[in-house]
Amino acid sequence: MAEQAFRDSPDGKRLFYHSGFWSRPYIVPDGKTEQRLFTKQLWITRFIGCMILGQSFLFAIIPEVFKIPTWFLSYIFTLMSITWLVGHFVFRTDLAKLNRTESRVPLRAYFASVANGHRTGALAIRLIGSLLFVAGGILTLLTGGNPAIGWCLIGFLGAAAVVWGYALFIKTTEARGVWPR
Repeated sequence: MAEQAFRDSPDGKRLFYHSGFWSRPYIVPDGKTEQRLFTKQLWITRFIGCMILGQSFLFAIIPEVFKIPTWFLSYIFTLMSITWLVGHFVFRTDLAKLNRTESRVPLRAYFASVANGHRTGALAIRLIGSLLFVAGGILTLLTGGNPAIGWCLIGFLGAAAVVWGYALFIKTTEARGVWPR
């Protein structure tokens, strides 16, 4: 997943997306800088993976986090804050030395590069997985489960479904030669 933070711009520059596709990316000047950023991104990805795996223990030790909406929303906010703070401090010195693009890359160009970086089947699996989590969120709401969890699943994974669906759309229409370049 760490490699997904790097993209090539339409004019051939290597870009680093620290804050996602909605922000202006950083221009990576050379391979040495890219390798340093990649290594840091890889460690952050592993850190997030450990936090995700640690959720099972947290929910077993403090079940209220999973049952009480305010606890769950506080947990999500804390998790997002920790992730942002770690990313900020890990990349702070490197990113201060890099230039940013004048504007963000057009969404279509960004998602075309996402589509080109994945096989059609992988995009389809990600789309289906996201939709299954959305269905789980709907089921959570319909069965009287924690509404915070239901809405988070619907919101976050619904957005992921849109992203993966758009990348899959680009991949399949370009493959058929339907989408104009």
